[in-house]
Amino acid sequence: MKIIFVIFFVYFLSGLNAQASAETIYLKNGRKLIGKIIEKNEQQVKVDVGGVSLTYFPDEIDRIEETPSPSAQAAVPKPVSPDLRPWLPQKPSPFQNEPQRRDAEPTAVAVPPPDPLAGLNKQQLIWKLIEVSGTRVSMQKIFDQMISQAPAEQIDQIKAMFNIDEILLQVVPIYDSYFSDKELRDLVNFYTSDSGRKLLEVTPAITQESMEKTLNYFQRKMQETPLQAP
Repeated sequence: MKIIFVIFFVYFLSGLNAQASAETIYLKNGRKLIGKIIEKNEQQVKVDVGGVSLTYFPDEIDRIEETPSPSAQAAVPKPVSPDLRPWLPQKPSPFQNEPQRRDAEPTAVAVPPPDPLAGLNKQQLIWKLIEVSGTRVSMQKIFDQMISQAPAEQIDQIKAMFNIDEILLQVVPIYDSYFSDKELRDLVNFYTSDSGRKLLEVTPAITQESMEKTLNYFQRKMQETPLQAP
């Protein structure tokens, strides 16, 4: 055991009296000393025990704890670190490899976008669905086709006779009888989505190609199995 005993004379420091706090030194061999640390570095620790200076190597010391005097105990205690041996090898902390924690940043609260259908009653939802589903556009195309085939002298008369909005007013009660408010909202949201707009865009082509496929099917069947005359 590497213990070096060095005898020093009894000394007093100004401002330091018998009521000052001391340290309790726990050695690895099981011994316990109570004294005042007078020097501490990476190579050695010198402790004054009853006027005698004792020197210890860091690997001989288990731990050091502060022992407050009775007067210090009466005062408000200050927190003392349980380990006052920063110069001794420390056991690796299980958390030493974790990244340093930063102060928690406030979590951003996602604000939902405003609902464009909020506040619309059922009648307004029906009109909205008629617009976004392409019903008005389809009826306008049919009306324009009728105008293009009418005699020139009757065009103005036909335009004055038919009004798209008046025709749609006859259709609104039909929607009202088949769909609830929620279903109307769901349909409007679908037709205004990317998928809904794609459906409206490709529906004419799908209809045309489907009609062609169906016609070819019937023609092929008629050739394979001609109808017998009654």
